[in-house]
Amino acid sequence: DGAWVVYDNSICFLGGWGSHPLDLMHWAYPQVPVEYEGTGNIPTEGLFNVVDTWDVKGRFANGVPFTFKGHDQRDYERYGEPDIRDKTIFIGEEGWVNVSREALDAHPKSLLTSLIKPDEIHLHRGTGHHQDFINAVKTRSDAESNIDTAVQTDFISHLSDIAIRTGRKITWDPEKEEIVGDEVATRLMDRPMRSPWTL
Repeated sequence: DGAWVVYDNSICFLGGWGSHPLDLMHWAYPQVPVEYEGTGNIPTEGLFNVVDTWDVKGRFANGVPFTFKGHDQRDYERYGEPDIRDKTIFIGEEGWVNVSREALDAHPKSLLTSLIKPDEIHLHRGTGHHQDFINAVKTRSDAESNIDTAVQTDFISHLSDIAIRTGRKITWDPEKEEIVGDEVATRLMDRPMRSPWTL
């Protein structure tokens, strides 16, 4: 019906599809970045007025940088790269690992077969969301896509949207969960409700 590409109702793929690579990032690096700045395209004609392409850069509190890039799913053929969807790339001193729900790649390839030592960080090994949910219900444990990860990745999507819309660097306080020193950007975190609706 097109409602999901109208800013009154959503931030479209920036949040709706962006959550997929962002939750992978959050599983491996469970923090929320504290700085965001970026560019993106917002259509100026017609009904649709959400960010449909974006390039956001920022950093975590410890200085580690991140980049969040994407485009509307409908544009894959135009970009000529249908395989860039839903990927999270971790870049380190010895190479990179590229992970998605459909594939795993690395450079050098030896990273794919290297053994993780018992005293090193071990991430969750997924069984697929459906089976994982059933396992979580049975064991009363957290699902791999738990509410905390969902909230934290939504922060990243919405703060990226605000950085693009304001054209300014956004500083985020993850403890207070608020934008620092920017009243205009802060107002974009909430929307006035139409009468008679209230909370």
